[in-house]
Amino acid sequence: YKGFAQCYNGKTGELLPFKTDGLAGSGKTATVGRDGYLYSYWDYPSASVNRFDLEGRPVPFPGTGQMSIINLGSPRVRGRGLDVDAKGNIYILQQKGAALSEEEFSKPDPKKDADAGDANALYVYGPDGTLKNAKLIDSAIRSLSSVRVDRKGNIYLALGLRPGKDALPADLQGKAPEGKTVPEAVKGVNVYPLMYGSVAKFPPTGGEIRNN
Repeated sequence: YKGFAQCYNGKTGELLPFKTDGLAGSGKTATVGRDGYLYSYWDYPSASVNRFDLEGRPVPFPGTGQMSIINLGSPRVRGRGLDVDAKGNIYILQQKGAALSEEEFSKPDPKKDADAGDANALYVYGPDGTLKNAKLIDSAIRSLSSVRVDRKGNIYLALGLRPGKDALPADLQGKAPEGKTVPEAVKGVNVYPLMYGSVAKFPPTGGEIRNN
């Protein structure tokens, strides 16, 4: 596997002669930006984002002089999607503090100290590849996915958060275990309460997700 697996003409279903090289690793995610470019989130253990034109040719980021936006953290448990608006601003879910130096990351911060060890947040990069907003949506949890941005700049996220205090949705209550552990499950973890969540909408100014 190299780059995007396949690209098709959305009107005819025709397979397009599109090819990118050199994108290895795991956790690959591709998206079509409203700026007309194709983007790939890829690599492990620390993810990167690359940009391509419709012929599969790399498009560098002039603000950094690099072909990739790098140091985004693990794609397996942190970065779970990206979206690109019409101006080319790139909204990326990435590991918090992945690009910080050890000295910066070790500074006392009550919010950071309360975060899950693999928490991720929504970062925004400009079309030139430089960071515009380090935590447009700050978060204490890891389960952020599938970021989308509408034409007005509102932001949508799929989250591992549930309304109220019920561990299970109404349709599963009484039909599935509700405790944290199940002896017969893999590693004893009850996955039923983890199999659903919410879609949340944020304004263009962003927001915050905490544990309480």
